[in-house]
Amino acid sequence: LVNQANKDELTRETNALDVLTKEADPTVGKTTSTANAYNTAKQEAISAVNNAKTVIGNQNATTDDVSTALASVK
Repeated sequence: LVNQANKDELTRETNALDVLTKEADPTVGKTTSTANAYNTAKQEAISAVNNAKTVIGNQNATTDDVSTALASVK
């Protein structure tokens, strides 16, 4: 039996980022460049949240898995 990695901080950070990705679009009236940069960053954040949720749900996730996912959502 292997001890499971602590996922508390990862869970908190993932939930916080997930909330931010669901906020209303702030790019209305902004330049195309600004909107594109925002949309790119938002897609990267959504991807990080999805990856982190996979790690959170993985009972066999290692400490390294958790650390990598945590770095991506911070």
